[in-house]
Amino acid sequence: MEKPSYVLFCQDLREYLEKYIVVAKRYKRCCVYVLLRRMLRREGRRKYHAPYAKNLKKLFGKYMFWRGTYIIPLEDAENILTNIDVLCESLKPTAQYQHNEREKMEMVSIKLPKAMIEELDRYAQMKGVKRATVVRKAVEEMLKKYRT
Repeated sequence: MEKPSYVLFCQDLREYLEKYIVVAKRYKRCCVYVLLRRMLRREGRRKYHAPYAKNLKKLFGKYMFWRGTYIIPLEDAENILTNIDVLCESLKPTAQYQHNEREKMEMVSIKLPKAMIEELDRYAQMKGVKRATVVRKAVEEMLKKYRT
């Protein structure tokens, strides 16, 4: 049975960071460059382009320089490498979330104050998801709270 893409991604990311942190130190560079195309060079990884891109953006969105290019300060890269297991757990999909993605949805429109929308956008960007996903999750949690 084939491993899920997030497991392969985590293995590849660990190896990538280990290698390129050493390279950055050797050449006295301040940053580690994480390139999607480099991660996909391994045999059989080409088919994982979309999940790898999504995972990189979710984990390293604040370091994004260009599509598929992330520039991470050396100190941050070392911290990421030491905490890679915790980061990889955040990529693990939950069964409930997968079910909701496939479900047919209806359009609902709401009006919110500008400050609330800005805060919602900041939170969504921090989590690496769309604004609508955050709103759906909030409504879902609120409904759970009122059911009990």
